[in-house]
Amino acid sequence: MTGWDLSIISEPEGTTVYAGNGIFIADNTSFESPSPSQIRDLYMSLKKLADINFLKMLYAVYEMTYHDINLYVSTGDIAAKAKLPETEALHVLDDMPVEIKEEGGSILYRIKGSYMPALLLMLKSGFSD
Repeated sequence: MTGWDLSIISEPEGTTVYAGNGIFIADNTSFESPSPSQIRDLYMSLKKLADINFLKMLYAVYEMTYHDINLYVSTGDIAAKAKLPETEALHVLDDMPVEIKEEGGSILYRIKGSYMPALLLMLKSGFSD
């Protein structure tokens, strides 16, 4: 499969994916079937990604913080960027992979885990027109 923003090549030895200015490489020779626990963890992660408000919030936090790995953002700013009511944003944040920091009486957030920006880029490129 190829396109301007997406290129996927899969061969017995391995798979490469170019998506959203990211390159992903998989060694197919060392593939192992996932355990039942890993399958459940994957299911739980994908289930969250199937929620439109979760995705809006995830991309909003990423878009506001990708340029500065030390930046945390407020619930109000995230809600405004995601175009969601602040009460809904707080509800979604409960299930998001975020780091939390208190500063000046406010609670601030950023995406937890260095894998997430690459995953967001891949997902965005893989499903764009």
